[in-house]
Parts: sequence; structure tokens; C-alpha cells
Amino acid sequence: MDAPSLGIIVFLRFPKPGAPVKTRLAQTVGKKRACGMYKACAEGVLGGLEELVETLGRAKVRLYVFFSEAGEAKDVKRWIEGCLDLKEIAVGAGAGTTGPSFPISYHPQKQTGCLGDRMVDAFSFVESQGHAWVGIVGTDVPDLSEKLMVMTGLGALGWDFDRAACDRLRVFAERCKCGSSRPVEENRKGGEKRKREGAGKGVRAVLGPSVDGGFYMLLMSGLDGGFFEAHPDLFDGIKWSTKTVFKETTEALARAGIDLVDGDRVPCLRDVDTWKDALAWQKEGLVPLPLLDYLIEDARRR
Repeated sequence: MDAPSLGIIVFLRFPKPGAPVKTRLAQTVGKKRACGMYKACAEGVLGGLEELVETLGRAKVRLYVFFSEAGEAKDVKRWIEGCLDLKEIAVGAGAGTTGPSFPISYHPQKQTGCLGDRMVDAFSFVESQGHAWVGIVGTDVPDLSEKLMVMTGLGALGWDFDRAACDRLRVFAERCKCGSSRPVEENRKGGEKRKREGAGKGVRAVLGPSVDGGFYMLLMSGLDGGFFEAHPDLFDGIKWSTKTVFKETTEALARAGIDLVDGDRVPCLRDVDTWKDALAWQKEGLVPLPLLDYLIEDARRR
């Protein structure tokens, strides 16, 4: 069976009490509340990705969850499959064997090196599974919980959306003022023409910028199964957790010959790394997350 077209990487930490989650936020609200806020953000993102799978088609997408601690595989799997509405279906030949209603797998992150090394390791593995489209998303951006955020990035790369997806994207584009959905509709209508003309050759990418100078999403298309093996140093030299991450990442992609697509339709979103970020999201956020809103209100009253 052919691999799904799109492989989505999700980097996350298991939100257990006392875990080093959102340490800057914890300085203001305490470790327990910071952990709860991160958990709310992550579950929102996962829920949005679940909806993305439903919209694009279960046969076209696979989720790859990369967790930070190697010994937490069972806890992570139990948490994620508990917070998502995963309908169990029969899989394999064994009677009574069940699994999620769409493909999802769990992997420990590489335990050495910086974030860039761990990302290349994850991208290389997912590309080796046969995906021509690969993306990675963060789990601390509340507004990424809406699947159409990811769909906007896919649209910029030329994903061949069906009519229903185009209609939903148009509503989203108007709601968050992130640009017109017309290019996405043109992608759908012009799919056969692009195939005839040979368009889309080479690796292309879209970056979703964060307010703090980083990025919350990197989507790539045109992968051939060996790109990351040939570019193990793709993210070398990037100063992670600084205001220059987005700029340095665009430069790194250009050095590797990747065509960075103009992502005018991809909105700039906010990570919740600090108490100031949490308050700003509560005031300006695009996507409602009642649990996160409640936790912020609870912290404000203390």
C-alpha cells in the first residue's frame, strides 16, 4: 500500500506534574498551572490535526508523534488517544485487534543534539516512510488548534484541495484575515495542468511565523525519499529560542536550495511561553480554547 501523501510531525512533552514544561511561564503561574496551560494548548493542536485528517481524507495523512522522553511512550499514547475522539476499528489479521481510525505512530525524539538535530532526525524518518509532503507543527500555539491554519500552508504549496475544503478555507480566510483563498481554489482547478507542465519539481516549503520571531509550522513538498539524508546539517547554526529563528531558518532553507513559497496567507501566531503571552492570547486569540481560558483566569485571580 502506498504511504499517505502527507506526514505530519508533532513534537511534544508529556505534561506530567513537575515536568520541565513552559519554565518561563511557570516562573509567574507556578509549575502546575504552566503544565496545565501547555496541556490545553497541545490538546487543541492535536484536535485540530484530527480534524485536518478528516477533511483531507484519512488515506492521505499520517501523524507522527515525537515525544521528549524515551520512557514515556505508554503515557503519551494513553494521553493522546484519550483526548482525541479516535474511533476504534479492526486492523490487521488478528481477531479483536483494534487501532485508531486514522494512522498515527509514536516515537521518542533523538536524545542528543539541539532542536535542529532532533528535527532533522524526525524529518528524515518520516520522509523515509514514503511521504512526498512532510510538515512539523508546535504544540504551544493555541490558535493552531484550527485545522485550517495548516490547510492555509498546504494551499500555498499547491495541495490539490477538493471543493468542500476550498469552501471551508474561504470562511477561515475571511475570519482570520490571513488572505484570499483564491490561490487554493486555483490549485484545485489547475491540478491536471500543473501535472502536464511539470510544475512543482524540487523541494518547496512554507514557514508559519511566530510573534516571538520563531516559527510554529514548517511544511515541505517535493521530497523524494533522500533529501534529509543528503542535508543532515540543514538547521545547523540556528540560534534556537531567540528572535532570529525565523530569519535564520529561511536562510538555511535557501542554502539547501529549497524554494520558500510566499506565505502571505499564513498568519503570524503567538506561542504561549510567558505570562505576557498568555494574557495577549486571551485578548487577541483567533480560536477559542475554553480550558486554557479558564486556567488563565484562575491564575489571574491568585
